[in-house]
Amino acid sequence: MWTASRAELVSMFVRASLRGQGVGGRLVDAFVEWAKERGATRLHVTAYAANEAALQLYQSRGFAPLSITLANDL
Repeated sequence: MWTASRAELVSMFVRASLRGQGVGGRLVDAFVEWAKERGATRLHVTAYAANEAALQLYQSRGFAPLSITLANDL
């Protein structure tokens, strides 16, 4: 159960040729502004644990790890 209005960025992809140019940061910033305008007080993003670039991007924008999901492909 969520006790605060929240917004979740489910999936984001930046083409390899555009990485390192600030595109991802601008997209995350736009998401944050969009969510604030709609009254969200908590934001969530998801990234694979192995995607260090995505984790660094989100953390540079103030996001912090909250939970870990473990998977097992049989």
